[in-house]
Amino acid sequence: MKKSKILIYSLSKYFELGLMALVLLHFAKNSGPISFGELSFYLVLISYSAFAVFGINASYVKHYSIEKNKDSRDKLSVFNFWYNVVIGLLVFMLVFGLVSGEGSLALALICFLNLVRGSVQSICRAELKVWYLSFFNAGFSILYLSSYYWGVVSVELYEAQNFLNYWALSLVLTIVFGASLILPKLINTNHYSISFIKDNFSLLFKNAVALFVINFGNTILLSADRFFLNILNAPLDVIGYYQFADNIASIFHLGSNSLLFLLVPIYMRKLSDGTISVDEFKAKFLKIGVVWIVPLFAFVITAYFSIQFFFVDYQASLLVMVLLTISKFLCLFIFIPVTVLTTFHHERILMKIYYSIIIPMLLIQVAWILFISEYWLLPIVTIIGVMTILFLLWKVKPKLFVVGDV
Repeated sequence: MKKSKILIYSLSKYFELGLMALVLLHFAKNSGPISFGELSFYLVLISYSAFAVFGINASYVKHYSIEKNKDSRDKLSVFNFWYNVVIGLLVFMLVFGLVSGEGSLALALICFLNLVRGSVQSICRAELKVWYLSFFNAGFSILYLSSYYWGVVSVELYEAQNFLNYWALSLVLTIVFGASLILPKLINTNHYSISFIKDNFSLLFKNAVALFVINFGNTILLSADRFFLNILNAPLDVIGYYQFADNIASIFHLGSNSLLFLLVPIYMRKLSDGTISVDEFKAKFLKIGVVWIVPLFAFVITAYFSIQFFFVDYQASLLVMVLLTISKFLCLFIFIPVTVLTTFHHERILMKIYYSIIIPMLLIQVAWILFISEYWLLPIVTIIGVMTILFLLWKVKPKLFVVGDV
């Protein structure tokens, strides 16, 4: 892929992430820690609802990237879209039925539409249609910001329910735009085949479940602490401070991860056809990771002083912001073994290592919240967990990175 296309995609993604971050920070500043703490539960629920498709998007990208037949690739794309729509509708009914309160409709709609949006992104990503993906991301960003300004800022109603209402509206308009981008593929009857689905669904879904378990593990590493703070009834102001710190840290993580999001299918193809060796792949991204320490420090310093000067009500978030940024930075390195092992169909190895560490980590987090109550040091548990996973993947089992052994 041309560097210019990677640059275009990166700019559109940073534009999207930047606007979303600014909106959340603006809402946090004007609503206060307690009201922002109320929004935290909804944000965590929306994040976890993305896994209702059981990793089908990741499996689709993997199989599309290594599939040689164009007709089969088109059928995979169409299947992926409608699978997400159907699962999204089930999620909508489940969330709307189980979550009480006036914001349940908007929450259910966001969970549903986010799944459809994820499918459109995955299709553009797998097909390497960088312009489409960039326009789609930029379109959502503009609609998200416009809806927030129109429905929240202009009326000065900084409440969680109102925030969700206009987020949902922006997603409705985004999906209309996204569907138009892939409409020629969706209306082509040659791309629909029951026999193709029957022949491929088993393998596709089998890989999807394995990738779901792995990706769910990543999300647990990034968000289990906030989930437990919510369900274990930590004080709302504490949740608000923690959520604010997580939003700041996520700016760095998502900004960095957006490049990996686009590069995964490219390097899966290169690893699969032998264009790049595993050792070359490993060395290349380790070097990038080491160099990335410089922007990490720059980000932490900038964020630290920004909170002190512009978000005075959230100064209690300073330490946890630094720790969360470090933990999310370490999570980026997991991309290397995940890409290699999923390309060569060794998802089981990842699952065993992931959950041998994640399960004890979750138990420690629960105990920490219940008995220690030093919430600000909670990210240390995640940092230790991530470092242990990386150690097991790179040091205890180095032979996994030799092509002949994988």
